[in-house]
Amino acid sequence: MRAVDNAGLLNLDIAWCYLLLGNAADISDAAIRLETCQQTLSRSYGTQMERLLELKGTTGNEAVLFLRLHLLQGVVAFHQGKSLEAMAILSSAEEELKKLSIHDEDLSRLVDLGYSVSLARLGLRACRGNLNEACVYLQRKEEEKRERKRKDKEEEGRIAKRKKLGRTSNGEWVNLGYLETIVDMGFPRSRAVQSLKTTNNDISRAVQVLQEEMESGADEAGSFDEAELAQIVSLGVPLETAREILASYGGDVERAISELDPSNPHPRSENPSSSTENSSESEKHESECEKERKAAYKRFAKDLPASEDDHLNSNLELEAEYLHRYLAFLKGS
Repeated sequence: MRAVDNAGLLNLDIAWCYLLLGNAADISDAAIRLETCQQTLSRSYGTQMERLLELKGTTGNEAVLFLRLHLLQGVVAFHQGKSLEAMAILSSAEEELKKLSIHDEDLSRLVDLGYSVSLARLGLRACRGNLNEACVYLQRKEEEKRERKRKDKEEEGRIAKRKKLGRTSNGEWVNLGYLETIVDMGFPRSRAVQSLKTTNNDISRAVQVLQEEMESGADEAGSFDEAELAQIVSLGVPLETAREILASYGGDVERAISELDPSNPHPRSENPSSSTENSSESEKHESECEKERKAAYKRFAKDLPASEDDHLNSNLELEAEYLHRYLAFLKGS
């Protein structure tokens, strides 16, 4: 928590609400919150904004936060009767406001290029009003956003593949990297999947199992002695699964049976079909949970800001109004 700015921004927002509500009774609390905010931002961004600069490459948009902080500190000093201190702080804030001002013409040019007013403003502030640099900045941000989407899509694809392949005997997902490595070695994918499942993603053991299977001459269809299959099926394993398990151990029925301990996902059952039914019910439950998760995320995502810097997107009209009002108070006193 000490390395992030969330707590500081929360205190800043509360103090800002005090000003908008015009409640002088909250001045003391506002002073404490603003001090906490300043300390938090200093820890999070660095005393010279060095941490922020390293992370984002610019400090232009965060300057909005410091303008609001200094404005509020000046207002608090005014209400505490510290006129000279208030004038110094508010005069400094006035200079900050001038530096953050954006030319309407530059804003319009970026909007004409297809950017929203919000993004155009953020781009210009990030680049201290330099139009050409703002164009480059916004283009880079778009590329980064596309790259994040691409990676997210790839991760979703990996998750879907893992769920399709299933889990190993100890409950882990089949390792996709190991699977591709084994397939690249020339082994059939279906056999590679089964070997990783039965060996709990132990790639060395999985390859050994596949090699033993090839040496034993077990064919692709998994044709084995009916008596051997019956021994596996008697443990509550479906027939087709029994073929796959036996194939993964090269027809070594004793070794296959020894692996089917109580932790195996195919427990002993009087009815062999119960294992398949349980598996089907489990997959159905997982599918329903996934649908509910996606639906919940869509509902939540509707309220998420389009930009991670959305809280920094202010036209500063309110800030300018209060700044000039309190400067007028001080000059008239």
